[in-house]
Parts: sequence; C-alpha cells; structure tokens
Amino acid sequence: MKKLKKTDKDSLKHYYEMACFDYLKVFCAKHDFYLSNCHWIGEKVGEIVGVADYFFDMPTIITDIDLDVPEEELLKHYDYCLDMMELKEPTPNFSAWAKGCPRYSKEKILEMKAEVEKEHSGWRAKGLDGEWKYGNFRYEYSVPFLKESDDGAKTDDVKIDFATRGQCVGERDKNGNVIFEGDVLVYVENDPYRMIDKGDVGEVIWEEKSRRFGFLFKSERKEYCLFCAGIDGTVLKWNDFEIVGNVVDNPKQKKFKRNKK
Repeated sequence: MKKLKKTDKDSLKHYYEMACFDYLKVFCAKHDFYLSNCHWIGEKVGEIVGVADYFFDMPTIITDIDLDVPEEELLKHYDYCLDMMELKEPTPNFSAWAKGCPRYSKEKILEMKAEVEKEHSGWRAKGLDGEWKYGNFRYEYSVPFLKESDDGAKTDDVKIDFATRGQCVGERDKNGNVIFEGDVLVYVENDPYRMIDKGDVGEVIWEEKSRRFGFLFKSERKEYCLFCAGIDGTVLKWNDFEIVGNVVDNPKQKKFKRNKK
C-alpha cells in the first residue's frame, strides 16, 4: 500500500474540514441556529460542535442533512438521549432514530424515572390518605414526615403512618423493581447447593445486629435470615428474588413459610 505524503494528508484534512463546515452551514440554516454561535469542541473540526445549549456530533449532522430528517426529530432525539443517559439506558444514534428504531414511550420514561426516584428516596410509608409516599424520613415535634423533594419547600412534607415506614434496600428484584424493607419476596432461582429453595417466600428486614438488610424466612422448626452477596458464605443476589407483595398491604403475608418439595 502506498504511503501518503504529508502534503497529501494535509490536503485530505483541508477538504474534510471544508466539507464539515459546509454541512454545518446547511445544518444551522435548517434549524435556525446562528452559525456565529457554533464552535468545535476542543477546536477539533468534524467531531463535536456546540451550538446554543446543544451539542451534536458530526455523524448526527451528516445524517440530518443526507436523509433530510424532519426538523422536529432532531431535538426529540436529543431529549430522548438525555432521558436515557439519566436512566443509564442505551442511547440510539440519530441514524437509527431517523429510521424508526424501537424506543420507550413518554409514559414508560416517566414510569422509569419514578422508579429511579424511589430508589434514591431513602424511605417509603403510607400517607394519611392511605397512598404510598417516597422521600426522606424525619420527625417534627414527634410527628413523622416524609419530605418528597429536596427543594426545601414546606409543602413537600407529608404526614405518614409511622408503622408502615420502610427503608430502601438500594437494590432491584428480578423484574427491575426497587426493593424496600417490608417487601415480600419469592426466591426464583433453582440451586441445590444453597440452603434456600425455589419458591421460598420471605420478608425483607433490617437486621440490627449485623446492620444490613436480609431475607427472613422460616423452615418447619426455625427462622432464618439470609444476606444477599453476604459474608456469611451465601452467594444470593437480590435479583434472585421477585417482589410478590408487602406486609403493609397484605399483613397475612407475614405468615410466610418455606416451600415444601
């Protein structure tokens, strides 16, 4: 293969950068961006351009012009990718988006964000209206509250039924649902080398002695508490379980017992 001379490389770079600028001009005209407000990040022409409050890579710009993608799709894709990054989900490139790749609906995204908020809320409890509330737990004049947001607004404080409170474990079950203290779980794996069997049902508890969350279940004669990914020799993981209820909404589930084979 013939080796390119430096002059050939410089020439290729020059024509490439000129083409990038030409694409950028058309791109800005299409979306009513001011070309004078555009800048190549790190002065690296043809990589990522900053325009207004947005950032676009060169493949996105080329796809937008070459495929003549409807104007509104650019920012729809941009906002969708921001949502996916927040949720730590894969982001489609603009070419796949323009060709109609699978994507989450707005309703599903809101549902996923609500699940993330639960995971970071710290606690849940029943409000005085009987509905589940999520937030940071605190007392005020011996009255228990959950603060549903971090903006400091007094109106976000919700009175709760103290007996229903449960702390977030910080993990998810087999189906991706956030696990809280008081949830009732069923073991869904099948491993003969563990002291727990598929179908065993138990409650998520806070074990004060070891200061960690555990899975409490009963055999015919004894009560056991196992710890997930624990130091007690078990290799259980929280996503080895599935949430099937909680002991607040279903008090009878406290009478769980071991699956009999």
